[in-house]
Amino acid sequence: MDTVIKRILFAALLMVVAFSAKAQDEQTIINRIISQLRMFPQEKTYTHTDAADYAPGDRIWLKVYVVNSLSHEPVSESLYAYVELISPQETVEARAKLLCRDGIYAGYIDIPETAEKGHYSVHSYTDLSSNATDYDSYTHVFIGRKGNTKGKKSQSKEDVSNAVADDNAPLRYARNGNRITISTTLPDNALTLLVHCRAYPIAISPISADHPVVMSSDSLPEGVISMLLLDRRLNVKAERLMLSVNGSEQCPLTVIADKARYSPNDSVTLTLKAPALHEGESADISISVTGTTLSHRHRPSSIVSSLLLATDMKQRVDANGLFTTDTRRADMLLANEQWTRYDFGRLLHGHYAKPKYECETTNTINGRVKALFRRRPIPEAKVDLISPQAGCLASTTADMEGRFSFPGMDHPEGTQYVMHALDANGKGRVEIVIDNKKRPAFHAPHYEEYEDMEGESYVIDNDTLMYLDGIMLENVEVTGKQRKTGNNGAFASVSDYSFNESKIEQLGVTSIYELLYRIPSLRIEGNKCYIRTASSIYTNRPAIIAVDGNIIPDEFSVDVIPMHDVARVDVFKPGSSVLWGVEGGGGVISVTTKKGNYRMSNVKEPVNQVKIAPLGFQPPSDFFSMSGRRKTLYWNPNITTDQIRLSASDTPGDCHVVIEGVTSEGRLIHKEFDIKVEY
Repeated sequence: MDTVIKRILFAALLMVVAFSAKAQDEQTIINRIISQLRMFPQEKTYTHTDAADYAPGDRIWLKVYVVNSLSHEPVSESLYAYVELISPQETVEARAKLLCRDGIYAGYIDIPETAEKGHYSVHSYTDLSSNATDYDSYTHVFIGRKGNTKGKKSQSKEDVSNAVADDNAPLRYARNGNRITISTTLPDNALTLLVHCRAYPIAISPISADHPVVMSSDSLPEGVISMLLLDRRLNVKAERLMLSVNGSEQCPLTVIADKARYSPNDSVTLTLKAPALHEGESADISISVTGTTLSHRHRPSSIVSSLLLATDMKQRVDANGLFTTDTRRADMLLANEQWTRYDFGRLLHGHYAKPKYECETTNTINGRVKALFRRRPIPEAKVDLISPQAGCLASTTADMEGRFSFPGMDHPEGTQYVMHALDANGKGRVEIVIDNKKRPAFHAPHYEEYEDMEGESYVIDNDTLMYLDGIMLENVEVTGKQRKTGNNGAFASVSDYSFNESKIEQLGVTSIYELLYRIPSLRIEGNKCYIRTASSIYTNRPAIIAVDGNIIPDEFSVDVIPMHDVARVDVFKPGSSVLWGVEGGGGVISVTTKKGNYRMSNVKEPVNQVKIAPLGFQPPSDFFSMSGRRKTLYWNPNITTDQIRLSASDTPGDCHVVIEGVTSEGRLIHKEFDIKVEY
């Protein structure tokens, strides 16, 4: 980060020299931008998956690239990166916690056998990256057979140019070859134009209706360019965004195959060359090769389009690769966007944002010790933690508010802990409440099918998708007499999200709160849950929690109900919970137990001992290629040599190669091509 700050200081010096008449304002702007960057560093993530198409039960091999959001230089201060598989039904189907090993975040997600066909998203983030709400990182994958879906027609180039041009806009721009002319319609002669890319200032210049600002597109950095129109008090009067793609932040990669064509099962040698690497610059590269059994292999996004465009847009765009190859189409996409990773309207007045979540350098178990009655904090309680699996034994003393913390609990997934607490007098009439780790709310996946300018759809029709030695057919509908059960819940048919007993068992969650984290737009604070409404604003009213139809008190933690006693969990958003009356105005979370006769008296008194299994990191696992009709022939998330050796597909066709990466200087690498296999 310090290197990036030095670059900004150098750029600031050049701008102050160029516009000495307003040097004071310019220096103030630069100083405040630097203060914000130091106070609130941000990260981006991008996930490279081994394929774009999968079947239920497949394993998604993946690597998460974690970079500085300003410079795109790789960073590894975050100990963990998280990945989630989000279904078309807007729920988290699987989750993994990836430990940083030698600067690499790599692992896998297993697709449930019961996964329905459709467009899924792999959501990746770190604790630090989740501070930038609405700027999530998604990689699109498809699970199951594709239907006969027609592509969505894109706007023509004429439509794009017309959408960008607006004679009445207070701030506008026009492209003419290599020249970009930025102008304003406001009559004020004391206006300033601030142009930045990811908070890196490019220009600070006077602008008026009679004196536009002209820039060269070749001189711009790559990515989303924000143009801010400021008045004399540094208030933001208008903002326009455009995309710059000139290759300045990409590193070309050459791949040489030892043959032009291969026979089935031939040995393949690929030689990688990056002649444009600077002295001392290194590259972090991953590679995937998929077999001929996949007839749909085009990836509508890449590390380039994701980091340069998608992660600097609030609007979710899956096929973002189509926009980085056509700036006019991108300009249309950005026409009504604002860049708010940092709030320039506030920071230019010295009001700085601070991160809500710090960089995660260790796994910490936090909690509180409370009295059984009246639930008051127990000061200076003694808390012990033990895990035979991890060979861990630790003790601590709670503070005056009854809070305790166990840092350094960095253990693999499945690790269980037992915690025991006593008050300061050695008595055990206390309760342990574990703080649930906050996870960022994600946007519901939304996929649109685009066509390129030649009319070729990026979602094509497949009659079959072949894996292993068989063929995955269309879903078969089986009908029969419905068997009545007593645990489906009275309101299950009208709820917004439902998890039945088999789904709960499949997900393997250890608590109700862990299950609720898999629902988009739901935030958990203590024992209360808040559900975001359609207007994208969280209501101030928490959702009520009902167990077997009985509304439980706010101070009651639903996590005391063991998951093996839960038959169903249904969630009703605000507005769809009318069946619950006025009390359900903030939404309703309905828990149905297997016995179905919950009463407050049925719950045993909490004791001073709890067993927990927090999400641990994924153990390392080597890639293995399936025999027979192989989907992924080769996957390596950490290329350390300039030669790659693999075996060609055992069937004729095109094997698809995708290489992604980032250099130590933040330059992006993307290479995609086919290997011919013939008899």
